[in-house]
Amino acid sequence: EVTNLLSSVEDDLSDGDFSSVAGRNYTSYTGAYSGNNLIMIMMESAEWYGIDEELTPTLYALKNQGITNDNYISKNKTNQSEAISILGSFPTDCNLQEKLKTDVEEKNISYPFSLPSVFKRDGYRTSYMHDNVGKFYNRASTHKALGFDSLYFYEDMLASGINNHKTTNDFYDFESDYEALKTMKSQFVDVNKPFMSFFTTMCMHGNYNDLVDFATKKVGRWDYSTATEDERRAFKNDDDTNDFF
Repeated sequence: EVTNLLSSVEDDLSDGDFSSVAGRNYTSYTGAYSGNNLIMIMMESAEWYGIDEELTPTLYALKNQGITNDNYISKNKTNQSEAISILGSFPTDCNLQEKLKTDVEEKNISYPFSLPSVFKRDGYRTSYMHDNVGKFYNRASTHKALGFDSLYFYEDMLASGINNHKTTNDFYDFESDYEALKTMKSQFVDVNKPFMSFFTTMCMHGNYNDLVDFATKKVGRWDYSTATEDERRAFKNDDDTNDFF
């Protein structure tokens, strides 16, 4: 029965947008933006209801004038979403960056089919930027292996003279994404050659403690096993999390 079902799905795909042409899989969107630069922005804690014609006109225009993929199923958080965007597949381990760090240091892993690696083979300069410190999720170690030529983190923005809004070292005292992009624009956008740039926002980041409180109220306990070491340090040290530190 399963074999027949899979065969039916394969027949449907072969007759539709995913039909094979000259040994390669094409869709009706293949090559639609060929020859252009690519800027990817992964928005922290974003929701569809936050896209409004008056309040967020640029996002509204992108949603309504561009290609919108709104038929999907996902359940993940920052490091998983980032891995999906870069690798094109769901990581089996929530602590992907922590696992990658060892492999990267031992130089026994490569990602020739990651999105930045694919663009690099076509002559693009690839860069990644995030206005948090590079050691969070071990991005400073792992993202070179994922195919990015250049990495820019909060410490680089400070060195470049960002109009600093942070007043404390508290995790939730975020820098302005606008200031980050304004400060690093010349590094993020290459005017001399094709470029592919990836930016993960920061200042709209949700509170980890909201997840703890919600899970405690719903099921009596937060599943700490899915959290990374960096996330654990961001949790509040109260009765719910004392055993976590």
